[in-house]
Parts: sequence; structure tokens; C-alpha cells
Amino acid sequence: MVRAWTIVAIGLAALLGGAADGPSEKAGTNPPAHRAVRPVADPFDLELPDMNFRQAPLSEILDWIRDRSRDADPAGVGVSLILKDDARGTLAATPLTLRLTRPTVRRALDLLATTAGLYIRRERHVAVIERSRIATPAR
Repeated sequence: MVRAWTIVAIGLAALLGGAADGPSEKAGTNPPAHRAVRPVADPFDLELPDMNFRQAPLSEILDWIRDRSRDADPAGVGVSLILKDDARGTLAATPLTLRLTRPTVRRALDLLATTAGLYIRRERHVAVIERSRIATPAR
């Protein structure tokens, strides 16, 4: 019972700015204020660093986009990318060459979709990527 009251007293003293037989900070200093950082409104508008991939697997490029979007987002959220592939992973292993200067996440994904014949569905902070359902003309 005494221990519970001590914890309450320490908590109350901390709220009021004093100390009550508990850990104390230096006199005249306040603990740092913690600001809540909100994720960006549209993470697909985050700007990425220059991209330069030569015959890299699609999965490697998507991992890079995901990681760099988190780095660019002040809240560290970025985008999540889900690749819907077949059991053999043939889509993930597709080699692509891509070179872009400071693209947004949206631009990078759109160019990947065009280049590799992908369909991308975006919802909030998530993009689901799969083969396009529309037949692409033979080159």
C-alpha cells in the first residue's frame, strides 16, 4: 500500500513540476517536448533520390523505393509495397533497367508499371503491384 502511494506521489509531483522522493532532473530544466510528427498526406508525392538500376530484379527496385520513401517521410512511414506474384516468383525476378532523376514515388511506380507491364492499385500508404490484366503488344 505504501509503495502504491509513493508511485502516485511521484506521478503527481511530475505532473506539477516538482519531485516527491523520486528521480529528479536538474533544477530549472524541463524535459524535452515531444512533437508528434504526422505522416505526409500523400506518400506517393514524396521525392526520392536519383534512381539508377541496371538489370536489377523488380523486387530489389521495389525494396529500394519502399526504403527511400520511409527516409523521405518526416514520420518515417513512407509507402508499403505488396507484390502479387506467382509461386515461382517470376515477376519479382524480372530484370529492369531504370534511371530517374529525383522522381516522386508515384512517378517511379508509374514508370515501372509502363516498363514492366504492371498494374498498380494505390490505397492510402499501400500500393499493390501485379501483372497487368491487359495484354501488352509484342515488341
